Amino acid sequence: MPLPRPRGGLSSLRLIFVVIVGAIITGHWWIFAEGFAFTLIGWILVAPTDGAVRRKDEELAAMGVPYSLRDSLNEPSPPPST
Repeated sequence: MPLPRPRGGLSSLRLIFVVIVGAIITGHWWIFAEGFAFTLIGWILVAPTDGAVRRKDEELAAMGVPYSLRDSLNEPSPPPST
């Protein structure tokens, strides 16, 4: 039986909470700083560049897709439906 997958940001917030509480309890703040540095580097490496978005937009336009990826990324997300 597979384990259920965590839901989006909630699991990330729990992890951050556990790390901060662990750093406070143990007094080892360097662990928190090191983890933050690696996370920040990871975000920078996986973030889409302007050139990558432009190339993907051109690919989509060549396939006949009437939507712009850049416009979609710049629009605010609609509120979740309940």
